[in-house]
Amino acid sequence: MITILHVLLTIIGSLALLMALAGVGYTILAAIVVLWWQQKEVIKRKAWPSVSLVKPLHGDEPALTENLLTFLKQDYPAEYEMLCGIQNPDDPAGETVREIASTSNQTAVRLIVDSKSHGTNAKISNLINITAHIGHDILIISDSDMSVPEGYIRQVVHALEKKDVGAVTCLYHGRGDNGYWSRLSAANIDYNFLPSVMVGVALRKANPCMGSTIAIKRETLEAIGGFNSLANILADDYVLGAKVRALGLRVEVIPVILTHSCTETSFSSLVRHELRWSATIRDINPVGFFGSAVTYPVPLAFIGLMLTNGWVSWPVFCLALASRWLLGWRINRVTGVSRMDALLQLPFRDLLSFGIFLSTFFISSVDWQGMELTLHSDGRISRK
Repeated sequence: MITILHVLLTIIGSLALLMALAGVGYTILAAIVVLWWQQKEVIKRKAWPSVSLVKPLHGDEPALTENLLTFLKQDYPAEYEMLCGIQNPDDPAGETVREIASTSNQTAVRLIVDSKSHGTNAKISNLINITAHIGHDILIISDSDMSVPEGYIRQVVHALEKKDVGAVTCLYHGRGDNGYWSRLSAANIDYNFLPSVMVGVALRKANPCMGSTIAIKRETLEAIGGFNSLANILADDYVLGAKVRALGLRVEVIPVILTHSCTETSFSSLVRHELRWSATIRDINPVGFFGSAVTYPVPLAFIGLMLTNGWVSWPVFCLALASRWLLGWRINRVTGVSRMDALLQLPFRDLLSFGIFLSTFFISSVDWQGMELTLHSDGRISRK
């Protein structure tokens, strides 16, 4: 019995080492892809359309004011407005918007307060309520926890006006705004999420459409059924992109990397957030989610190290560490953020991410804005 168990563990360890080697190959590929990601297109044009920035808000956030102000500090040469929606009149985000509106001289900033609910997805309910107040035919929808560089609106609008483009989206990196756990969350975005999407886009294996930015024309939004068609969908961003592609149009990912404000204050809030995120990806693309196991070469090599002969596993483990640090260094160069502390903690961060990845196979509900939501196989959500 002991011999059989030993053989079984050795086989598992050997498989883990093989997967770790595949993960090293993926990580090196990701480091190469990152090299050319931010090659921005030179824009030359005379006429620019008017734009509506749409911001669904919920609750107070440590950097909400700073994030919103980046959307107002744009060098866009045409008229644009910012519409911020809340559903609870007492939501502290409302006061933040009022203060910004009182000091904004050039850009119209409007607060929409509407408590009507239109399904399980609270963000989509908020967007439905804002829709009636939108003044222009080009919408740029973005989450409240995003900040953007100057020239952002120019890049987005220019891409959206290409003939075969139905929507535009942007990648983002993380910034910890609320202590240690928020910084750990940001590290997951930078060193796991960001390179995996870059590789997927480069190989044409991924079709992202993300809440960081969804720019869409009013006529295209109406053609896919409006926001109402997403009222009970958890992965609303992804489904919106799929609906746009079903019209025969592309969702373009432009080479502008935004900044996501991470606000987790505890280990439990970090895990709840990342489990919801992971479960969303699992339900969107089960095969791709399962295959993403190879993006964790350090945990896999560690398992192999524990279960097999050290003279084979130690070199693989060291190679996995080196490749991850190489990728981390490249990501830091692209995002313009030097985070040596995060690189030193990367092995721990990878072990935590792998644990969340494994846990995702066993969950059927997630926590979102204090609500427990049941996940259904068709992508819908319902309150538990």
